[in-house]
Amino acid sequence: MKKKSILTAAISMLVCSNVLLAQNTFFNDNLVLKNEEDNNWTKCTGSNKGQFYAFWSSSINDVFVAGDNGVIHSIDHGKTWNTVFTDLVTSLWGKSKSNLYAGGRGIYHSNDGKNWTKQKESSTIISGITSVGLNKVIAVSQTGDVYITENEGNEWVKTKLPIFRETPAVSNIINVSGGILIYGEMGIVLRSTDEGKTWKDIMFPTRKTIGSMWSPASLPNTVYAITNSDNETKKCELFRSSDKGATWKLWLNLPINSPYYPLSIFGKSDKDFYVTSFNALMHTKDGGISWSKSNLMSLELNHEGGIAGEDIYIIGTKDIYRRESMKTTSVVEPIHVATKKVATKPILTKVAPNKIDGKGIETREVSGNYKLYPFSVEVDQKKMWGYKDRISEKVIINPKYTSCGTFNWGDYTEVEINGKKGILYKSGKEICALKYTQVYSDKNDGLFLVTADKYGFIDSTGKEVIPLIYSTANPFNSGRAFVELNEKKFFINNKGKEVINAKLYDETNTYFSEGLCGVSKNNKWGFIEINGKLIIPFKYDHINPLRDGFALVNTGGKYETVDQGIEFKGGKWGYIDKTGKEVIPLNYNAAKEFSDGLAAIMSGEKWGFIDGTGKVVIPIIYDWIRTSFINGTAEVYLKEENFKIDKTGNRVKEK
Repeated sequence: MKKKSILTAAISMLVCSNVLLAQNTFFNDNLVLKNEEDNNWTKCTGSNKGQFYAFWSSSINDVFVAGDNGVIHSIDHGKTWNTVFTDLVTSLWGKSKSNLYAGGRGIYHSNDGKNWTKQKESSTIISGITSVGLNKVIAVSQTGDVYITENEGNEWVKTKLPIFRETPAVSNIINVSGGILIYGEMGIVLRSTDEGKTWKDIMFPTRKTIGSMWSPASLPNTVYAITNSDNETKKCELFRSSDKGATWKLWLNLPINSPYYPLSIFGKSDKDFYVTSFNALMHTKDGGISWSKSNLMSLELNHEGGIAGEDIYIIGTKDIYRRESMKTTSVVEPIHVATKKVATKPILTKVAPNKIDGKGIETREVSGNYKLYPFSVEVDQKKMWGYKDRISEKVIINPKYTSCGTFNWGDYTEVEINGKKGILYKSGKEICALKYTQVYSDKNDGLFLVTADKYGFIDSTGKEVIPLIYSTANPFNSGRAFVELNEKKFFINNKGKEVINAKLYDETNTYFSEGLCGVSKNNKWGFIEINGKLIIPFKYDHINPLRDGFALVNTGGKYETVDQGIEFKGGKWGYIDKTGKEVIPLNYNAAKEFSDGLAAIMSGEKWGFIDGTGKVVIPIIYDWIRTSFINGTAEVYLKEENFKIDKTGNRVKEK
């Protein structure tokens, strides 16, 4: 299988008739669509020798498109494009241009969008990449290999999806409010709610291929999935989930005849989004109530698209098309007949303090004992978010945010009004003005990382204690943050003062863990402390960051070509403490980091678990350790069977 031309292939011809949604009903077959004007579409590229597959943008003037021949980049609304990478790329994802990932015949990373390094080889094509939490990035291949990193790709841990049906073809991966969904052929959907540690097979309502999923920022718990059609009905199905992909319902049928190849869905909001197919677009401006059609007959295989500011991009085999602004797009009145009367008045036009009409209110689930939880209503036909007290149900913050988060992950969360972001404390107080393009609501060493073109740090009062001057920056850890300024990389303290120059070393990890940071010279690795003093000498061929007081290290191993990829193999593995003492001798053929007090180790060809003294506490009998211990259980393979065990080695009964 190949993605698009490699994974899927062409998208079939769109057969259009008008589509009208009434509550809990589907569309009539004889409704008519009126074409949209195409005057605002601009052809951005021409005669590309390969096919385009992926789109990513950080702003209206910062757009990346990837395909057979690599990655191209535009900083002028798509008028001109520069090639920044030359290898097959089928997926793009990034938190910012200074932390951008690409997937193809491996996983690539760039700190500036211009210079790329290969971090991980893959024997099969990488289908998709996304992130969860602050630092974790997850990639998946078309055959179900999952790669996870928590340290910006310094180390990728490879696992395998535990459940497959008749076909293993994976299309992509998506993050929906902290939950991860992987989807593909035969209606396969796998969901993780613990950042990729475990996966649940979701029984999707159809066995058709899922071509695309999309979660609008305006409805962060909602996700849409579109499938290919069948030969009998000649219709594609659009499914919707309101609980982050846990359960699904058929939302509407689209009269699109694409029996073999899936479609794509994307948009700016839950009101304004597109479905793409061969030589045509379907577009709704009212959340699926009515649809119109736009023809781009010179555009072949327009199976991908994306939003950059107010610009809309459609990606094809040879060309890229751009519509400059949804605000200036011609308004089309589609011809339709409703099967039911659909309300056009807003649910709520004015919000009085502490008094909300209950109709149409959407709440977002929240765990823990936090006082506030978010809810949304429609205000002047726009979805706005506010917060309620979870005990009294009293409105604490009237709906005013266009997007917001929950307090599931801590005392602070991100809020946004029309693209400007800030940080909200659990009491309901905004700690800073909503003026940033990105904020990281995890408080590290008393500071928050924020960006508005450049990176800097604010404290819990909103004061910019370290100015926004850096081209890239990492959150603080152990009182140090890794930054880049004028192409110089170094660590700063919480006053913004440079304390460690990264150029002193051949390679440097970008964060401290438990007070130490890995650095290398002459292909050997050691550890420095927060003032730059070398604590553990350069003697190891591979190191992992400290975790639970132990660092996993290797001697004698090296990078080798395996199945057309590169992996670190050979040598012996063991554990050191933060003083450098080898507390568990380097005797193992393979090993994993300590987790939940135990570590998985490999002796010969079998796996087991040791405790912090090096004692084998679970016998070395397993063929593979799928996951290390988390909350008292680990997932193992034995004689082609996959199951969980507890810390005594006993099998856990599935509920």
